[in-house]
Amino acid sequence: MTSRVAARVILLIAIAALIWIGIGFAGYGLLLAFLPTLGPLWSALATAALLLLLPSVIALVAFYVHGWQSAPAQSVAPEARPENFGLSALAGMAKDKPLLAVLFAGILGAAGAMAQHKDR
Repeated sequence: MTSRVAARVILLIAIAALIWIGIGFAGYGLLLAFLPTLGPLWSALATAALLLLLPSVIALVAFYVHGWQSAPAQSVAPEARPENFGLSALAGMAKDKPLLAVLFAGILGAAGAMAQHKDR
């Protein structure tokens, strides 16, 4: 049981790390793009505004235009048991984002292999 929890924690850490690394590279790219024209101070300010303020403003506008609407619960293909959590998440994600589902399947497979080898 603890190996499954550890595998899920490792999976969560890996996903969070990939997201934050992508955000960091995007910020660095924006900073380098603005640097020749704006200078160091203003390019840092413009990058921060694009990465922090712009998504916040877009989210607020979308909230006020469309309102808060929750989607109805959908049934997943595998049985909804705690052991099949990863498979149900993967099945739901595969329809919308196939490349992300492939990445998630690889990470899930590695975590499952680590969980099966209790000797290590």
